[in-house]
Parts: sequence; structure tokens; C-alpha cells
Amino acid sequence: MPQEKNPDLPPAIVDVLKCPICFFPSTSPGRLRRSGYNFDYCPSCSVLFMNPTPTQEDLISFYGGAYWERTNSKRSRRYRFKKQFLRALFFEDELKKAGVPKGGRILEIGSGFGGIVWALSHLRDMEPSALELDPQAGLFQQKLGVKILDSGVQEGSAAQGGFDVVVLSHVLEHQLDPRELLRKAFGLLNPSGTVLIEVPHHHFVVDGGIDHPLAFSKYALDRLLREFAGDVRYRVHSGIENVALPPKYLLGVARVAQTPRLKSVRHPLPAAISLPTQRIATFARNFGPLRGANYRLSRMFRGQIDRRVQKLFESLPPWVSGWLDEPR
Repeated sequence: MPQEKNPDLPPAIVDVLKCPICFFPSTSPGRLRRSGYNFDYCPSCSVLFMNPTPTQEDLISFYGGAYWERTNSKRSRRYRFKKQFLRALFFEDELKKAGVPKGGRILEIGSGFGGIVWALSHLRDMEPSALELDPQAGLFQQKLGVKILDSGVQEGSAAQGGFDVVVLSHVLEHQLDPRELLRKAFGLLNPSGTVLIEVPHHHFVVDGGIDHPLAFSKYALDRLLREFAGDVRYRVHSGIENVALPPKYLLGVARVAQTPRLKSVRHPLPAAISLPTQRIATFARNFGPLRGANYRLSRMFRGQIDRRVQKLFESLPPWVSGWLDEPR
């Protein structure tokens, strides 16, 4: 029985005739159906993409309002900021592993209310800036000390020298033309800058929680990033708050280089094998006793992380703490 479409999502009206990542024409139609939308599969780069897909105007309208508040309406503000702080701590650790120095200027594209970019700027002694469509979220970030840039900012016009780090956290999967966004992100970097990208791993779509035009595999993201970057570190992970659950996120830390390295990552298992396997993993993820065990294990091993999160909360201005605890 077909699923009902999410009424909050933009209408899907544009047919895609080839893979939007590698332009391979012989894609597999209707491989998955989630949230009332069909997803085709590209056997060349392993990306899953919504087909038909919304128009660019629909997406701008959808994400241009109070998207952050609407999509998180069932969670408290403090819980949402805690999730963003956990993500910022994970990003900080990955930037450190990649050898990205502290200091300089950081920009987050699609920053919501700014929990990630503010925390990263605090952890790495950086000057924070953001590009955000939601005007309410933008005003909040300005009060928090985050500089909001005009959405039309172009390469070289943001500031002399560019940014040292640009963050795209769960933004790329919402794009109809991900190359255009990456072109802008890399164009706003200084010559030795870094772009950090996190997206849901394409196997996570079997959880049924996907409303995005694109779902990336590591191979698909690599096909895209090697057009812009010379050195990329990838990590498929479960999130800093998970211990026992299957991986659901894909992270890429891409360094600018004069000559992009053409060597690609290893192609994943064929979808005919990997997707059924991930359905088993999804059952394990949603199995009540395992979820409970994951929570208990995470509490055992997350003591130091929780202390770091608490320090970030204590560093927020007092008025923010009051806002976070306001009844909704």
C-alpha cells in the first residue's frame, strides 16, 4: 500500500532523466519509496535520488521559513542545542584528526539557530559567520555573536582572504544541484581552507526517515568532492551519542589543493546486497531492547563528552539559557 506524502513537503513535479551526481543515464527507477516519494538508484555512483523531485522554488519556500522550529517541534530547545553541541564536538575532533589548525574564520551554510557554528568557534578560537534562510534563526545568531552573511554572497566578496573552515551539516542532501553549493563553499575558502560535510548515509533511508532529494554513499560523495578537493577524509559513523546502533551518517573533511587527487574511494557493495543487509540493521536499530542498551552504554562511555557539552552551555550568554528553558 503506498505511503501518504508528508503534507509539509514541497510537491514533487520535476522528472529526473539521469543521475544528478555522475550523470549516468541508466539508473534503476523506483528502487525505494519513502514518505510518499520514489527514489531511483544509480549503479554507477550508488546515489539514491528522489524522482520526480521538487522544483528549486519549492525548496526555497520550504526551507526559507521557520524550518528549524517546525521540524524540531517535538523536542525542547535545550535538547536540540545539546544535539548540535554533540555534533560540534564530533566535528572538532575530526578537524583535529585532519590536521586543521585552530584560529581564523569559520562559516556554516544552513546553520539553523547556530549551535554548531557558535560551539565550533568557541572550541577552535574562530570568528563565526553563517548563511541561513530562516530570518528568525538569523536574528538569534546575530545576538549570539554570529555574523549573518547575505545569501547572495559570492566568491571573494565575503572578506579578504576567505574562510578557513566552511561547514555543511545536513545541507547537501537537500540540494537539487549539489555542485553549485559546493562550488560556492569552496569559492569562499582561503587557499588552504577546509570544507566539512555531514550527510545521512544512503543506507539510512531504509529507516523510512528520508524526505531529501539526495541520499549519498561514500562513493557518490567522493565522485562529487574530487572535482573540488585534493584530499578528503571520510568516515561513516553512528553519531557521537550512539554506541551500539548501526552507522547512519557520512562525514567528509575536504582540504583544498591545486591538483585534485583522482583516486576514488572503494565502491560499496551492490545495492542488491547492501540494502537488504541494512534492512536487518534497521530492525536492530528500532528493536526496543537494543535501543535501551544503546542508551545505557552511551551514558557509561559519554561522561567526558557530557562534561564538555555542559561547559558549552555554561559559556552561553545568560539570556540564551533562559530562552532554552522557556516553555513552548
